[in-house]
Amino acid sequence: MIQEREQGNGSFEWLRERLTNLPPAEAEHERELVWVNAGRTLAVSRDPAGHLEIFLPGPQLRADLKLVADGLSYHTWRFRNGDGMEANRLQFTSADHFDVVVSFLCAELL
Repeated sequence: MIQEREQGNGSFEWLRERLTNLPPAEAEHERELVWVNAGRTLAVSRDPAGHLEIFLPGPQLRADLKLVADGLSYHTWRFRNGDGMEANRLQFTSADHFDVVVSFLCAELL
């Protein structure tokens, strides 16, 4: 189940500030999304362990690099209102510097 937290302007600075205060998910199948831009093409959340995740709505993606492929999955996520969203999820390992790395990646993807 997805709860939408807010949406941003896509800037590195805005997202870095939000990720610092983004709490971990309360359960394995629940996420609190921060939309990176108003077009809702990219979102970020934390899993229950506090690891960052990037959500890319749309068709399933394939990664050529094993490191990326290992962290990439595809699911249908449900919003609290019942609507569904098919999205690719790229999961990161736990390290303090990933707040900055994910902020940079998101800003560059836009």
